[in-house]
Amino acid sequence: MAGTVYAGGFTTKKVFQYDPTDMSKVAESLDYGGDIIGLTTLGGYIYAGGYTTQKVFQYDPTDMSKVAESPDYGGSIRMLTALGSYVYAGGVTTKKVIQYDTSDMSKVAESLDYGGTIFGLTALGGYIYAGGYTPHKVWQIDPTDMSKVAESLTYGGAIIALTALGSYVYAAGEITEKVIQYDPSDMSEVAESPEYGGAIRGLTWSDYTYTPVVGLENKSAGMAAKMVAAGLI
Repeated sequence: MAGTVYAGGFTTKKVFQYDPTDMSKVAESLDYGGDIIGLTTLGGYIYAGGYTTQKVFQYDPTDMSKVAESPDYGGSIRMLTALGSYVYAGGVTTKKVIQYDTSDMSKVAESLDYGGTIFGLTALGGYIYAGGYTPHKVWQIDPTDMSKVAESLTYGGAIIALTALGSYVYAAGEITEKVIQYDPSDMSEVAESPEYGGAIRGLTWSDYTYTPVVGLENKSAGMAAKMVAAGLI
């Protein structure tokens, strides 16, 4: 299994590097100086942001040393994403998406004020997408000048998580408690999932393709085969 896994969070306030073959800890960074909320990777480096310090730290994964840091975001950083040669941060107080140049972690540009805390960031097709508290919409941002290109209709509650897959952007969060699929060509809603049953805090994707089985539409093909083999159906 190639690659490594990284974690950051509260209390320890460091970025840990794990070997996925046995999940042993390989290395750790110095203390970030506050709770770590956002992590991303780009160009062979790891990036972390969070509370108190309110900066984006750039780490060298070969020894987890800090290479550089950004200027203060102006509030707690809640999410990071990366596109091209830039890293993007969103969060509290400033309520904007800030673009940083990874060559020196200088601030390049910023978006308009989102109007509420930014919790979700993702990238797709040359654009940055942001979501959060009030106005509860997904914004599409052009990274060439950080202008807002388009926005979705309201999600119906705070957007906590965003991800992208194929040619669509997905949002989830509080109150509505569903995953909503958006078409980035006009930010219209394409479809929505059933209600999750609680606030959705995380989204990700996989290249696994679900194959429905007649009579077992709520089971994957693999699960159905196991059920047949076990004599359960």
